[in-house]
Amino acid sequence: MFALLFVVMLSFSIFAAAFYPGSRILFISYCLVFISFWGLAWVGYKSYFYMFFSTFTLLGFWMKSCAHLISGREFIEPVGSFVWSGPAWDKAIVVSIVVGLAILLFRIAQMYVMRRDKGVWEVTPERSYVPIWYERYRMPVWLFSFALIAFVVVVNFMLGINQAGMLPKVHLPFKINAIVNWCLYSAFAFWVSVLVWWDVCLGFGFRFEALIAEGILCSITIFSRSLYVTHVFNHLFSSLFNWKNLRLGVFRYLSMGVLFVAGFGIVLVSVAELRKDRFYGEVSRSQVSTSGAQTGRASTQFFLLLSERWIGLEGVMSTSSHSGLGGDLFKQGWLDMPSYERKPIYEYVSNSIYISPDYPDAKKYNFLSIPGLAAMLHLSGSLMVVWGGVFVLMIVFSASEYFVFRVLHNPFVLSLYGMIAAMMLHQFGGLYVNLIQLFELTCMFFFLWLITDGRDGIRMVRHA
Repeated sequence: MFALLFVVMLSFSIFAAAFYPGSRILFISYCLVFISFWGLAWVGYKSYFYMFFSTFTLLGFWMKSCAHLISGREFIEPVGSFVWSGPAWDKAIVVSIVVGLAILLFRIAQMYVMRRDKGVWEVTPERSYVPIWYERYRMPVWLFSFALIAFVVVVNFMLGINQAGMLPKVHLPFKINAIVNWCLYSAFAFWVSVLVWWDVCLGFGFRFEALIAEGILCSITIFSRSLYVTHVFNHLFSSLFNWKNLRLGVFRYLSMGVLFVAGFGIVLVSVAELRKDRFYGEVSRSQVSTSGAQTGRASTQFFLLLSERWIGLEGVMSTSSHSGLGGDLFKQGWLDMPSYERKPIYEYVSNSIYISPDYPDAKKYNFLSIPGLAAMLHLSGSLMVVWGGVFVLMIVFSASEYFVFRVLHNPFVLSLYGMIAAMMLHQFGGLYVNLIQLFELTCMFFFLWLITDGRDGIRMVRHA
């Protein structure tokens, strides 16, 4: 099956190369590097983080370049001063190849170092992983957890604390806004993942519906379609890789896929309606059509979802065509403090529409173009910085994933962390925000470790 998939991807690459304006040998080499590091995700040492990150990078570079070369469509995201000539394309592709080689060489090294380890995909459920207090108060914990989630969801919706693309309507004291953001973006998802795994360990079965419910509630309240995928899609993999331990049958797994799609449909419709009212004003129901033209738009939306939702190539196009790359720009880009009054430096490098004084209502909306890790590293103008930065960060995040695996023994937490960590690097846009996210994740894991295992005299779990 993988051999057939490789042939299909290579054929797609060769077809796209026919439309490439620069060196076709260079472009084919680029395609081979990206297909290779993605293919290695499925052999040897198993890692959720590597699987998700390699997939996102493949889509953000290889898929995006092939899709646009073949279709001739313009890029939606800004590409700076990119001139679309053969040499300009070659320059961007060289930077992309360096990124791909860093990932490929990291994966080869990881597979060698961890050759005697199966990886972090599969965990055998044990009753000893569950705290005594959870066994005693299981139902109250579930009821309180979802009551708290519902409360925060409603408060966020009513007060507009965090809604995608919009500035906060209310600033609460004692950093409550930041706490609400943390809960909606990751804390609730991790907590429900913990409860679901504890139920599995106690023999109550796999509560996939709870993961779906959390994802729907948090996604709708912040007007984000992608958050649902980030919170739930990874669990389709963690449950598949733990098929035997979860005692899933084919029908049960297929029904989970149907539930995921149904939940995504609910999120898509709900978020579309909410964004329509808040971003674009009231639109009457009579304007909604199911005509052929509307179907045509649907096919366009599918293309955009497939090729445009992933970060990578446009950022490299922007930086490779910028004349001011160097240490000063790199330092400014990485150390920029986020502010509602001043846009990050990458917005100017990429000639983003969001820096235009004509952009509507800057006091209400806060949209930004996302550079991605490769573009942020290439602000230095050095290919060695690009290669070294990608390689080192891959080591850091993979090591942290293994640490979480050894400490928590929870496949649902692991797959969620792998997804969030991959998204952090994939959508990298500045050091400050990512350090905050890492601090939040560290606090979450410390809390989970404390209530699950403890240490010395306060051990809470491993009872006979």
